[in-house]
Amino acid sequence: MVVHQHQYFNLPHSKFGLNPSTSRSSTTCSLKQSSLENKEYVQRIREMMFQKVKLSISAYDTAWVAMVSSRESPEKPCFPQCLDWVLENQQKDGSWSGLQQQQPADDYSSLLPKDSLLSTLACLLVLRKWRVGEQVLLRGLEFIRSNGFAACDHNQVSPVGFDVLFPGMIKYAIQLELNLPLDATLMHQIMQNHEMEIARIQGNETALAYFAEGIGTTCCWRKVLKVVQRPKGRILSSPAAVAAALNEHYDHKLFAHLGTFVDKSEKGVPTIHPSSLHIRLKLVDAVERMGLKRYFTLEIDRILNETFRSWKHRDEGIVSDVTCCAMAFRHLRLRGYEVSSEELVRFVDEKCYFSTVSPQFWGVTTILELYRASQYSIIPGDEVILESINAWTGTYLKQQLLNQSILDHRLREEVQGTLKNYHGSLHRVVNRECIELYNVDEFEILKTAYRYLNTSSMELLTFSIRDFNACQALHQCELQELERWFEMNGLRHMNVPRHVLHCSFFMIAADIFEPELSTARISFAQTVVLIRVVDDLFDNSASRVELQNIIELVKKWDKDSVILGKCSKEVEIFFLALYNTVEELSTKALLHQGRCIRPNLITLWQELLEGMMIELDWWREQRTPNLEEYLSVTSSTIGSHLCILTAIHFIGAILSEELLGSEEIRFLCKHVSIVARLLNDLQTLEKELSERKPNSLSLLMLGGHHHGTMSIEEAKTVIHKKVESSRMELLRMVLQTNGSQVPRECKNLFWTTSRLSFYLYKFTNEYDFPKEIITDVKKVIFEPIEMSQFGSHVSLVL
Repeated sequence: MVVHQHQYFNLPHSKFGLNPSTSRSSTTCSLKQSSLENKEYVQRIREMMFQKVKLSISAYDTAWVAMVSSRESPEKPCFPQCLDWVLENQQKDGSWSGLQQQQPADDYSSLLPKDSLLSTLACLLVLRKWRVGEQVLLRGLEFIRSNGFAACDHNQVSPVGFDVLFPGMIKYAIQLELNLPLDATLMHQIMQNHEMEIARIQGNETALAYFAEGIGTTCCWRKVLKVVQRPKGRILSSPAAVAAALNEHYDHKLFAHLGTFVDKSEKGVPTIHPSSLHIRLKLVDAVERMGLKRYFTLEIDRILNETFRSWKHRDEGIVSDVTCCAMAFRHLRLRGYEVSSEELVRFVDEKCYFSTVSPQFWGVTTILELYRASQYSIIPGDEVILESINAWTGTYLKQQLLNQSILDHRLREEVQGTLKNYHGSLHRVVNRECIELYNVDEFEILKTAYRYLNTSSMELLTFSIRDFNACQALHQCELQELERWFEMNGLRHMNVPRHVLHCSFFMIAADIFEPELSTARISFAQTVVLIRVVDDLFDNSASRVELQNIIELVKKWDKDSVILGKCSKEVEIFFLALYNTVEELSTKALLHQGRCIRPNLITLWQELLEGMMIELDWWREQRTPNLEEYLSVTSSTIGSHLCILTAIHFIGAILSEELLGSEEIRFLCKHVSIVARLLNDLQTLEKELSERKPNSLSLLMLGGHHHGTMSIEEAKTVIHKKVESSRMELLRMVLQTNGSQVPRECKNLFWTTSRLSFYLYKFTNEYDFPKEIITDVKKVIFEPIEMSQFGSHVSLVL
C-alpha cells in the first residue's frame, strides 16, 4: 500500500511533537500488568455482562402507577406502595426526578429541568388525587413556580413527548382543582405547543398510545389498544401509559402487566421494562468500542448466539425495540451470522418511520444505530433496504448537527465521528474516542431520564484506559525498532521523510493493535515504506536502465550482485534494504509457519516491480490503456496485496501455499486492491492530469470504457460506484463462513487494509491532512490517556 509523497507529507519531523527515539521508558513493563489484576477486571466485567438488569426508579412513572384506582375500592390506590414512594422521596428543592436519588437535587434540576418539571407535576397530581401530603405538595408547587420557565426553553434537553405530556397533566391538574403557579403567558405558550404536537402525531396510533397520559379522555382507548397492545399487555413498555389506560379502560392483561412492574421493584417502578438482550448487546458494543474484545470472546459469542436465536424466532425484545434490532443486525452480520436486511424493511422511509414507530425510538441514539446497521450491505445493488436506510438516516443526522439540535456533547461528538468517514474509521482511533467519551454516570432519556444501575462501570473505564496505555507502550517500542531498521538500511538517504515511517506504522497499529500481532504490524509497515521508496525511484529519480536493474536483482536474489553489477547508490540501498528485510521476515515466518516463504515474497515483489515498469512505459510512450488493462496492472502496483500477503504469515493461523494461491485469496486481493487503487485515483486526479499519467478517471473522460467519454463528475460517479461494489464484495467474502477456507483472522487483514485505504485517501486538502493525521498519530502512538481527566474515582485500584 503506497504512502505517496504528494504535498501531504512535506512536514518536518518536529511537527509530530514527540520523538519516538526518546519515548522508551519502562514501557515494556507497563504492558506486562499483573495478570492477577487483569483477571480481577475481566471477572468483574464478565459478571456485569450476565447479571440481572437493574434500572433506576422513575418518579414520573411511579406517580402514574400510584394514580391507578383499586377496582374493589375506587377511592383508594391500587398500588399504595407507589404512593408511599412518592411521599418518601421528595428531594430537598421540592422536586422529584427521573434519576431519583442518583445525585443531589440542585445538581440534577439544573441539568435536566424539564425532566424535573414533568416528574414533579406527576407526583403533585397523585398527591392531590388521594388528598395526602399537604406540606410535600406545597414544596412541590414552589418548585414548579421557580422552574416553570424551563417548560418553553428550547435550549434544554427535553424528555420525549414533553409538549404532549406536561400540558396534558396541567389539564388534569385543573380537573383536580390543583392551582399551578404558572404565569399566564407561559401557560398560553405551553398550550400552543400542546396543540401543535397533538396535531403532528394524529394518525400515529403508536404515538397516541405511548403518550396516553398526556391525551387523557380524548383518546379512543379501544382502538388504540387493538392496534398497539403487546401480547403481554404492555403498551410500548411505558408504565405511565399503561396506568393511564387502566384509569380510562380496565383490561386484565394491562393490569397483570403493570403488576409485574411493581412486583419487581421496591415500591417505585422504572420508566421501561428492562430488556436483558438490549443491555447485553449494548455491553458487547461498549467492550468492543473500548478495545477490550479480546478479553471477552467467549462471552460475546454466547451473547450473540442468544441474540441469533431471538432473531430467528422474532422475539419481542428484537421486534419491538428498534435500537436493539439495529444493534443485533450489525453485530450478527459482522460475525458472519446469516441475517437478512428484510427485518429492517419497516425503517426504510423517514416519513413512514416517524409516523408509525413509537416515539421512544425517535431519538438520535436510535437513528445513529440504524445508520451504523445500514453500512453493512454485502450484496452490491441488491440490498435496497439498507441503501434507503443509509440515505435518510445519514441526512437526518447531518441535519441534526447543522441545526445544533443534539444538546448532549458526548452524543454530538459520537455522531460527528461516525458520519466523518465510517469505512475509514480505525479501531484505535475509535477506541480512544469512545474511552474519552465514556461516562460512568451515563443516563438515557425517554419520557423521563433513567439509568442502568449495574452497567455503567468504573471497572470497564479503568481497565480500558490501562489496556490502551499498555498497548501504546508496546507500539512505541515497535516504532523504535522500525527506526533502527530505517537507519541500519540507509533509507534516510532515499528522500523518504521519517514521518512516512511513522504514518505507515501508525495506520496498521491503529487497526491491528493486539500485543501478539507485533511482527505482523512491523512487517506491514516495513513493506509500505519499501514500496514507497521504490515508487519514488520509478516516479522521479531513476533511469529505465536502473529500474530494469532492480527487477533483475530481485529475480537473481543475490546480495553480491549489487556490488558486482556496479549499481547506483539508490538502487543499492533499496535492494539491500529489501533483501535484508525479506530474509529477516522469512526467518521469522519459518517459526510461525514451519516453511520458507522467501520464494513467495520474491515473486510478489517481482510482480509489483514489473507492473511499475509497465506504468512507466505507458507514461513515457504516452500510450493510453483501456480501463480494464489499466486496473489489471495498477491494482497490483498500489501495493495493498503485497502488504497483506507479507503480514498474513504473522497473524496466527497456519497457511499452506495452496491456500495462499487459492481463488478465494485471489479475489480478496483483487477487491482490496481495486478499492485502494480507485480511492488513490480519486485523490490524485488533478496531479496526474498535469503530469499526463494514466488515471482511471482520465481514461473514462477520454472514452477508455464502453460508457464513452464523460465529464469529471460523471467519471467520479462511476469510480465511486466501483469502489462501493468492490468494498461490499470484499466485506461479503470476509464475513462468509460457508465454503470459505481462509481463516477469519486472516480475512480481517484484508478488511483492515480496505479501511486504511478509506482513511488515507479521504484527505484531499493539503492543510486538513497533516493536522488530522498527526493528531491521530499522537493520540494512538505517543500520548497516553491520563486517568486524571476522568476524576479521581477512575484511578482506584481494585
